[in-house]
This record gives sequence, structure tokens and C-alpha cells, in this order.
Amino acid sequence: MHNISTQYRPAGTLRSAWIIAMRQTKETIFARRSLYTLGLSLLFIVMEVNTGLAASLSGSASQREKGLLVAIWLSWAVILNAAAAILASVNAFAGDKERGSLLPLLATPASNLAIFAGKILGSIIPACVYALIGAIFYFGFVIFTYSANILRSIPWGIATFVLILALGMMLLGAVLTSIISSRTKKFQTAQAISSMISSIIFVGVLFGSLRLNTLGSWAYPAADAALILLDIVLVVLAATTWKREEVMARI
Repeated sequence: MHNISTQYRPAGTLRSAWIIAMRQTKETIFARRSLYTLGLSLLFIVMEVNTGLAASLSGSASQREKGLLVAIWLSWAVILNAAAAILASVNAFAGDKERGSLLPLLATPASNLAIFAGKILGSIIPACVYALIGAIFYFGFVIFTYSANILRSIPWGIATFVLILALGMMLLGAVLTSIISSRTKKFQTAQAISSMISSIIFVGVLFGSLRLNTLGSWAYPAADAALILLDIVLVVLAATTWKREEVMARI
């Protein structure tokens, strides 16, 4: 008789990270708290269009300037969903740690980079979906309030860069929160710190968008590239310095 043996080949880093991210996404995207956050952000968008944007458009600005203001205020509509990403990243580490569901994942052959990146990606994907819903709702409500003619004056190139800036800041908030959450014992502590990070991200995106607009057309793509590079460096650095053995010893 011939002995039949099967050699186990663990999944690579990218595939492991994707599997972890999909599991995290399924747990997050339809969670009651995430849907509540989405509904609250849509309500804030209605308030934003009727107050902040309305005040900006009520002056004697030209049609081009009004289109630019609509593009800039898009960042606020998108970043409102950062709370979902930051909350999910807190739940991904500190929450799973308290529930005892993090230990089985740490016992798998997946690398530290795969686990860390997968957890962050699983926090970001639902937030990006919600951000897309928020952007569509924002433009839809702008059309409903001011008519479709205002869309013709929007500089879509700048609007795209503003969208990337908001998503990059959202990723930065999730990364920073994940770093803190992965090294914090208690969920309440990580949640309190994440609230401060959310506030900083909100203010940073709004005032950053207004400031970049005064620097010239090069400022948005330069800021987007620098922000994305910073996100990547932080993820790799955090994953390489994060030791699962220390986490397993404290659970």
C-alpha cells in the first residue's frame, strides 16, 4: 500500500488578510450599531446642507465658487462615516479580546501583518460602503435642495481629491485606533481614546479641505499621496512591532 500524505500550505499574507477582512466586514456592516451610525450620519448631512452649505452659498459667490464649495463640503459628508470605521477598529481588537474571540485567530498560522492588516481592512470596507452611501445621499439632497444645475459648476477633479482625502483620513483614524486598541486591555479605554481621535479627524478634514483649496491645484493630490503613504507606513510598522505572544499571554 502507498502512504498518502497531504502537505498543508498556509495561506499567504495577502490571502490571509483578505479572509480576516471579509469575516470582520460581515460582522460589522450589518451590526445594529453600524446601521445606527449610518442613519445618524445621513441626518447630519441633511443638517449640513441646510445650515453650513446653505450659509456658504447664500453670499455673492460666483457659480464656479459655489460649485467648489459643494465639492469641499463633500469631505464632511464622507468623514461623518469615519465614526463607523473607528468604532469597528476598536471592536476588532479590544472588543474581540473581551469576548474571547481573538484568541482562536491568534493561534492560526496567519502572520502578524495579515492579522493586523485584515482587521483594519475589515473596519474600513464597511465604512467605505457607508461613505459611498453618504456621498450619493449628499449629492442627491443637494440636487433636491438647489436643483441639478449646481452639479454643472462642481469641479469634479477637486471633488475626487477631496473624497480621497476624507477616505485617507478615515483610514488614518482606523489605523491609529487599531494600534491603541491592540495594545489596550479594556474596551472602555480604547473607546474613550477613539472618541478623541474621531473629533480630531472630523476637524482636520474640514479645515484641511478649506486650507488646501487656498494653496493651489497641486495641494490636494500631494496631500492625498502623503496621507496614503503615512497610512501604509503606520500599518506595516504597527504590525511588525505588534507581538501576538504578548496579547495571548494577557488574555
